Amino acid sequence: MAGHRARLAGMLFVATIATVPAAAAQGDGCTGREALPDHLRSADCRVVARIADGLRRSSTLRGVVDRIGELRGIVYVDEGFYRQPNTGRVLTGALSHEVRFAGTLTILRVRIANLRGDQTIATLGHELQHAVEVLDVPAARDEAAIDVLFGRLGAPVYDGIVETARARETELRIRRELAENRRSK
Repeated sequence: MAGHRARLAGMLFVATIATVPAAAAQGDGCTGREALPDHLRSADCRVVARIADGLRRSSTLRGVVDRIGELRGIVYVDEGFYRQPNTGRVLTGALSHEVRFAGTLTILRVRIANLRGDQTIATLGHELQHAVEVLDVPAARDEAAIDVLFGRLGAPVYDGIVETARARETELRIRRELAENRRSK
């Protein structure tokens, strides 16, 4: 969910991971890491395995991930629930509005809860669509500009949380594709 003012408080504690190239993590024994493009990264092997499975089963998820690469973005995916600071509401996914840069690359962070079934990947696709929405607007390169962007693109769903129709649609498409590809095994 795109938080209007929702920040991933506590995300700074993992900011040092952003300096580790994805290629350096390749030899860590993490199943599925080779399936992740260089611009989608996670230090959590369980999340990496989920993402690899999702990329295999959902063309919509692959398209969103490809678009992030085209837009010169890098997204770090951290595992865990997100607790909204001003309300205490617990969310299964969130895009941090904090932005970092490495040369011409824009670095964003997403937090997702690693839940049972396909919900984790559908939620990830939703949050990655929010990342595309940010990367697609060159002026949205700081927290205030991202807040304004989501205020313009989305609709408030509850205190401090703004949702976009595009992210919701993306999540639903990914859910359908994951269900269809699970049945076709």
